[in-house]
Amino acid sequence: ASQDAMLKRQLELQKQYKEEVEKAAREAAKLKKAQGPKPAGESALTAEQKEELRLQKKLRECQDLERQVQEGKPLVANQQEKLARKAELEEKLKEVRRQMGKEDNEEQAEERTHEQQQEQ
Repeated sequence: ASQDAMLKRQLELQKQYKEEVEKAAREAAKLKKAQGPKPAGESALTAEQKEELRLQKKLRECQDLERQVQEGKPLVANQQEKLARKAELEEKLKEVRRQMGKEDNEEQAEERTHEQQQEQ
């Protein structure tokens, strides 16, 4: 039962991260469209958006590593180090989102996830 709950939570987190990445991509597309054509070599994303995407990617990698551990697969040293930094990455992501003014959205997403858990 505990493993089922962990797997369920992991799937919920993966869905949440996917939604966040898709939302960031939509926001980037809106920015790009609003800014019009850009000079070659410049990105339409702000530094904060790039950092948010980078941190989300690292957290998805941590989720993959956690799944490997649950499946009984051994991790090599650098994978263990990456997994050990998960909490730090989550805090950095929260800080980047605060800087971007997204803290309310994050709290709302957490509330939705909690409500969905209780419904099931």
